[in-house]
Amino acid sequence: MRDGYPRPQFERAEYRSLNGEWNYSLPDGECGKIVVPYVCQSKASGIGKPLPGGEITCERTFSVPESWSGNRIVLHFGAVDYRADVYVNGKHAVSHGGGQSPFSADITDLLHASGEQSLRVEISDDPYEQRIPRGKQYWKDAGDWIFYTPSTGIWQEVWMEPVPVNALQLLRMTADTDRGCVRIEAEVGRKCKLPCKVTFFVTREGEPIADAAVTMRTRRTSVELELFHGDVKAGTHFDNGLCWSPENPVLFGLTAELDAGAGVCDRVESYFGMRKLSCVNGKLYLNNHPYEQRLVLDQGYWPDGLLTPPGPDAFRTDIEKAKQLGFNGCRKHEKAEDPRFLYWADKLGFLVWGATSSFYSYDETAADCHLAEWKALLQRDYNHPSIVCWDMLNESWGVPAIRGDKRQQAYADALYALAHAMDGTRPVISNDGWEMTHTDICALHSYQHGGNKDHAKRARFAETLKDLGTLSASALLEHHEAFAEGYAYAGQPVFLSEFGGTSFDFGGGWGYQAIHTEEEFLEDYDKLIGIIADSGLFCGYCYTQLTDVEQEKNGLMDADRNFKVDPEKFRALMEKHPCIVRK
Repeated sequence: MRDGYPRPQFERAEYRSLNGEWNYSLPDGECGKIVVPYVCQSKASGIGKPLPGGEITCERTFSVPESWSGNRIVLHFGAVDYRADVYVNGKHAVSHGGGQSPFSADITDLLHASGEQSLRVEISDDPYEQRIPRGKQYWKDAGDWIFYTPSTGIWQEVWMEPVPVNALQLLRMTADTDRGCVRIEAEVGRKCKLPCKVTFFVTREGEPIADAAVTMRTRRTSVELELFHGDVKAGTHFDNGLCWSPENPVLFGLTAELDAGAGVCDRVESYFGMRKLSCVNGKLYLNNHPYEQRLVLDQGYWPDGLLTPPGPDAFRTDIEKAKQLGFNGCRKHEKAEDPRFLYWADKLGFLVWGATSSFYSYDETAADCHLAEWKALLQRDYNHPSIVCWDMLNESWGVPAIRGDKRQQAYADALYALAHAMDGTRPVISNDGWEMTHTDICALHSYQHGGNKDHAKRARFAETLKDLGTLSASALLEHHEAFAEGYAYAGQPVFLSEFGGTSFDFGGGWGYQAIHTEEEFLEDYDKLIGIIADSGLFCGYCYTQLTDVEQEKNGLMDADRNFKVDPEKFRALMEKHPCIVRK
């Protein structure tokens, strides 16, 4: 990936960023400058204040390089929260609803023949609407408790690129490690001349290892390439160093070239990893090995930029520091992260549970908004080997009556079925935390373990973990049931997907419990992780959380990414207490 390239899984040779200083205006007549891609409530945007009306218009001018002549000009938005109407030279180009998903528009026919062009984005984001996916954004002007400052505006990259008339529009790679093969699917645009030829080149560390050419008579085609000799015996693992894992994040390069009859007209660079995920006999497997997932809850917020980091290097820093603490992955919480974060997770070897934002009030409109965004993100992120689970709903947010409401249960099951219909390679969780419907992992949340000095609560927590039959007990799930009515545990791997939440800010701040010194925190964590590991119940866990966010001071790092605890000491405790499923 070139430094800062907005779309690392589908990279062309040329693009132009449209980030930077734009003009903004509000309905009340206020106007000024805003820095894109930062939401108006963020300090980094240059505005840094609430937007009570939920509407803002952002504008700038741009020019198209003369060298792009003869191509279609495509405008891309990584994410705009929440609704956007885009105009080029005063003419409508595209509408989009969804604060987490990308969208694009072919603006060629809206451009002037030469010279300066104008771009206007009209954005609306009702600050009180609870039927749209909001995630951790509060529906008040400022954050409180576990909710954060609302975000309105452009918060991921804006960029444009030249695209030939005969062009590729999709690449999809599916690994089959048991056979040592990868299936590559390609799709061309609707205006592409057929038949055409697409050629695939696979490399490892820059060296060619496989290639294939396919004549396309329809818009979509696929080919299978053997990359190494697989062993088809069930349960066999390959120790050939070519399977992706956090310990060995090997990636293969992929180049796709399209020839519509007059030589190569489009070339796209991508990459993939060879890895297998499976759930067998109550255990999670990676590449046919039982694998302990040691995750950390990652909100993906920064002090000045809110949803947006200060720069693309911040993604790498977060992952490197999480690994330094001993984690091999994260559970992204209520946020579909920027693709450049996923690139660094792929590159550095970091597991990711993929998610998106929840809504909070259920009706058919809310379900439609959430489902459309979820579908777009399933497609956007399919190729990333680091994503090892789809995590769709959280603690019944948006489906508050799911325990007994058949309609809300059906919605969770529909999300589960859609994920499997679009992606047969990853496990899927229906409702992370409790009140699950159909699910591949039994994912439980508990902060009922108390602090180190709450001996009675800690003892009840330890006792609860001795028997699968007590999973619904108040000592674990805060009076919730593990499964919704009509559903039951069916032998899935059990994962403690939220626990911890200890505040040690030393100067105040919110957490589920508080400590006062690093020594006290390490002592407490040693005992807590020991109880969890010794239960023999869990195949992995997710600690809350990686960083402080606003008033929430329960991070292992502060909001500026400074460690609050010695990472080597913390890492040693996780290595001391591995989770091994014994039940």
